[in-house]
Amino acid sequence: MNIQLLKNCILFATIICLRSLSVSAQINAEKAYAYYYSGDYKMGMQKIYNLTDYDNFLDLPRIDEILYCGILCCEEYSKELQLQRDIRDENGWRNITAQQQNVWNIEVEFMEYLDVICDKNLKIAKDIKTKHHYLSLKIRYVSILSSATEDKKFEREAKSLCNQYIKEILPNLQNGSLDVGEVFEGYNIVMRHYAENNDIKGALNCMKDYIEPWFLISVVRSPSLDKPVKLTLMRQYKALLNLLNYGLEAEFSPSHDYISSVMDLNIKAKNMSFVLNGNRMYESHLGDGWRDIQKSLSESSVAIELCNAKGTDEHIFAFIVDRKSKYPRLEYCGHSYWSGRDVFGFSHLQTRDGIKEYKNIYYSPTEEMAFVNAGQHRSLHRLHSLSEILMDEVSANSSPLIFSFSDINFTLGDSTINDRDMHKGAERDTEKLRGAKNELNYLRKVITSSKLRIFESDNATKDAFKSISDHQIDILHVSSHAYYNKDKSRRDSNTDLLSSIEGTSILDNCGIKLSGYNDDNELGCITATEISRLNLTKVNLVILDACETGTGDVRGGDLYSLAEAFHTAGVRYILATTSRVEDRDASNVLIEFINEILQGNNYHDSFCKSLAISISPDKYVLWE
Repeated sequence: MNIQLLKNCILFATIICLRSLSVSAQINAEKAYAYYYSGDYKMGMQKIYNLTDYDNFLDLPRIDEILYCGILCCEEYSKELQLQRDIRDENGWRNITAQQQNVWNIEVEFMEYLDVICDKNLKIAKDIKTKHHYLSLKIRYVSILSSATEDKKFEREAKSLCNQYIKEILPNLQNGSLDVGEVFEGYNIVMRHYAENNDIKGALNCMKDYIEPWFLISVVRSPSLDKPVKLTLMRQYKALLNLLNYGLEAEFSPSHDYISSVMDLNIKAKNMSFVLNGNRMYESHLGDGWRDIQKSLSESSVAIELCNAKGTDEHIFAFIVDRKSKYPRLEYCGHSYWSGRDVFGFSHLQTRDGIKEYKNIYYSPTEEMAFVNAGQHRSLHRLHSLSEILMDEVSANSSPLIFSFSDINFTLGDSTINDRDMHKGAERDTEKLRGAKNELNYLRKVITSSKLRIFESDNATKDAFKSISDHQIDILHVSSHAYYNKDKSRRDSNTDLLSSIEGTSILDNCGIKLSGYNDDNELGCITATEISRLNLTKVNLVILDACETGTGDVRGGDLYSLAEAFHTAGVRYILATTSRVEDRDASNVLIEFINEILQGNNYHDSFCKSLAISISPDKYVLWE
C-alpha cells in the first residue's frame, strides 16, 4: 500500500475519532449539567469521570467547564453522603466514610486536570476575557481546596490569585469585552477576597467606585436584559452589600465615612429592587442618599434605615439621621431571631435618648421585619423606603371616592351568612362574612352614592377586580378571605418574584378570594401575581380587610406578600394584617378608620386612632 495513502487514512480515522469523541463529550457534558441541576450529583460526577479514560480528553471543547461541573457535583454529593453518615450505625458510617474519600479523590483529580488547563491558557492569554475566565476558574477551585484541607499553602495561593485578579482584571472589567454575568462574577471574587481578609475599606471602595454605578447602568437601566436575569443579579448584588453590612460590627471600628456610605448603598439597593420588580414610583429616586432624606426632615422628625448583617451570626443595625446630623449615627439593635424578628430590639431603640423625643419617627424595616408589627406608637411611620419622605405626600380626602369589594358570595347564588364569629381566612369551603355586610351598610350610610362603587355578592369577580386598573381611587376597600400557602411557598424557593423557568411565581401562593371561589378556585380568586401586574398608581390607599395580608416570605432580599403585590402595583398606603384576625374586630377597625378619615384626619393618625378600639392592635400595620 502506498505509504502516503496509509498516512492519510490514519489521519482521517483519527479526525473521525476525535470528532465522535467530541460529540460524545458534549453529550456527556450536557447530561452531567442536567444531572447537576436536577440534583442527581452522583450521576453527574460519574458521567464526567468516564471522560477521563480517553488519553486526549483534555483537548475537548469546553473541557474546563465540564471539569468544574464535575467538581461541583463532587461537592454536593459529598454533602449528601455526610447527611447519610450522620444517621447510620457504625458499619454504615464506615462505608459512607470510604465513599466520601473516593469522591474526594475524584474531585482532586478533576482539580489537577483543571489546573493544567488553566495554567496552560493563562500563559498564552492576551485578552481580558480569556484571562478572566481561567483566572476566576482557578480562584474558585483553589478556594475549595483551601477550605476543604485547611492547608495554608492553598490559602496563600488563593490570596495571591485574588491579588493578581485585582491588579490585572479589576480595572478592565467594564471595558466591554465581558458580559454582565462575567463582570458580576469578577466583582464577587474581589468582594469576597476583601471580606475574607477583613479589608472593609477595600470592599467599600470597590462597591462605591465600581459595582454600584456599573450595576445601575448595566443591569437596572439595561433595556436588553430579561426581568428574571435582572432579579437574579439583584439578589447577588444584595449578597455583596451584605458583606459591607457585616463590616458594621464594632470589632471593625467602622468610620463615619463607612457608615454614611453603607447607609446610602442600602437605601439605593431597596429602590433598585423596587424598580426591578416593576414599581415605577422609585425610578426618580435611584440616586437618593441620606443627605437627600435629611433635607426633607422637619426639626421634629428622625429617619431610621434598618439593615441585616448576615454572617456566622445575624444582626440588625439602625442608621439614624435627623435634621442636625453631620453624619448618620449607628445603633446596634441585636440578634435577628425568628422568635420576634428583632422587633424587641427595635422597640427598645424607639425609647432611647435621641429618638424617643421626636414627633415623627420614619423607619424602613429589614425584609424580615416587614411581616411583623414593630409597635403602634403614634410617632412611628412605617415606610418601604426612606425615599418616600422625598415623595409628594398623599393627602387623605375627607370626601373620598371608595371602591369596595365586600359581602362576597364565595358560592355563586349563595346569600347565607355564617352566624358564628370567624377568622377572615377559611380552610374549608369559604363562608360569607357577617362583618363585611356591616361594613357595606356603614359605607352606604356615610358615603354618597356618587362617591361609592360597590362590588358585592356575585359581582365581586376577578374581572371586576382587574377593571380597577388605571382608575383614580381614593380608597380601595377589600373585605374578604385571603390565603397564603406557606408550604407551597417554601417548595417554590427558587422562583423569581414575577417569573421563573416554569412560568410560575411565588406570589401565586397568596391571593384574595372573590365571587365563586368555592365553585372554581382559579376563577374565583385573584393572586398576588395578578395584582402586582395591575396599574394602581392612582390608588391612594388600600385597606386589606382579611387575614395575613401582610404575611409572606423573604427570598434573596425580596419581599413576597399580598401587601407587597399592591405596593409593586404602585400603591403608597396599605393597611394589612400580620396574622389571622377576627371578622368582628377587623370590621370595627375598618369602620373607625374610615370614620376618622371622613373627619379630616390623615391616614396615619386615622390608623392609630382606629387601633384604640381593637382587641388585637398588634395584628395590623400601615405601610405609608
